[in-house]
Amino acid sequence: MVRWRAGLSSVNVDPVDEDNRREFDEPCILVIGEGKSDAAFLRRLCKDRGIAGLRLAFPSEETAGGGGKTQFGNYLSRSVTRPGFGRYVHGVVIVADNDSANAFRDAADQVPTETYSLPLTAGVIARDADRIPSSVFLVPDNSDGCLETLIIQSSSWDAAKNQCLDDYKNCSVGAVTWSQAHADKFRLRCVVAATCTDPECSTSMLWKKDKKGLPFDIKHAAFDPLVTFLRGALVDRRP
Repeated sequence: MVRWRAGLSSVNVDPVDEDNRREFDEPCILVIGEGKSDAAFLRRLCKDRGIAGLRLAFPSEETAGGGGKTQFGNYLSRSVTRPGFGRYVHGVVIVADNDSANAFRDAADQVPTETYSLPLTAGVIARDADRIPSSVFLVPDNSDGCLETLIIQSSSWDAAKNQCLDDYKNCSVGAVTWSQAHADKFRLRCVVAATCTDPECSTSMLWKKDKKGLPFDIKHAAFDPLVTFLRGALVDRRP
């Protein structure tokens, strides 16, 4: 049985994990990423862009029985039983990678329609009487890729060095053709490893504080469509 946390339990607990499992105690829009690194990025994005009123979350073993984008439905189903959910959650946004032709439906079809409105179009908030408004926002919103695609776009990393990354990929796994999302996830990890001088530089840790040497700009225009949508979700919330 899951025992939901009431508030932050310790200054030593990872705040991204703690936010993910504590009870709901104030009005919010629930924003769910595919994993912890997504939630950590969204947390930093909201802080630096001045967006308040969002609860940032992700499927985990504790909150959904497993992690990743196949667990959105389990997260949403389990959240209904969490203290404060019915009172404080006024809408749901799923932020999913645009990494396949079926990316929208793969996320939207997980939404439990007994509690939530069923999203019919990416980037549009679905609402029905007596159900919680919900939506799926794909990143990027207008091309194939993933969250890492936008982060790479925000980078001051010298694109001429990408040939070095391609050479490393070909040396490591051969001359295989990767999807845009797979390639950008690979590139991001390589750029982080090559530029960060902090010992804690995983793709989730890098958003917790300013990391030395990292070439990413959280205020870059690549993130503007996501920022605009999140702000709109707050305005268009359930009363």
